[in-house]
Amino acid sequence: MARLLLGTMLSPMIAGIVIAAVWPDRADLLARISGGVAAVSAVLMFLSGFGANTSLVIQLLLSPVMLVAVGLVALAFVAGRIAGDLAGETLTVQDGPAILTSQRNIAAALLVARTGTGGGGEGDGSVVVAILLLSAVGFVMLVPYALISGVVRRRRAGERASLGVLLGVVGPKSD
Repeated sequence: MARLLLGTMLSPMIAGIVIAAVWPDRADLLARISGGVAAVSAVLMFLSGFGANTSLVIQLLLSPVMLVAVGLVALAFVAGRIAGDLAGETLTVQDGPAILTSQRNIAAALLVARTGTGGGGEGDGSVVVAILLLSAVGFVMLVPYALISGVVRRRRAGERASLGVLLGVVGPKSD
């Protein structure tokens, strides 16, 4: 399982490095296309995961467990803000890519949940639904914050930014 997990996590980065080295003129276009594909695949992953486990999702949405998910995301956000404030001016993270990069972490967690359960990945799907639900709560809470703070930051700097730039799917149109 370790090889599968490492391959899943590292292969997109290695492919990006190789493409940038071999085809530097096409690397930006391919990065924009793959960013769009990644965003669409994340939406499809959530929809298919929730669709396959609809009754469990409804039970969880109507239970107090949603408060736990919101609390975990809020605590992680506060911890990240404190760590970012402590890092000072040395921290240079773009607006959206940090959140969208978490897709890779979600995919890794889902991979471990499906393959690391001794029974070949078979079960009631509750771990997968929990990962998807916590991830969805995180996206719903954090993506609007990232977009708003990105717009404010760029306006203060005198820049204009499109939604694609803020989400990290496309680069600025200065090139």
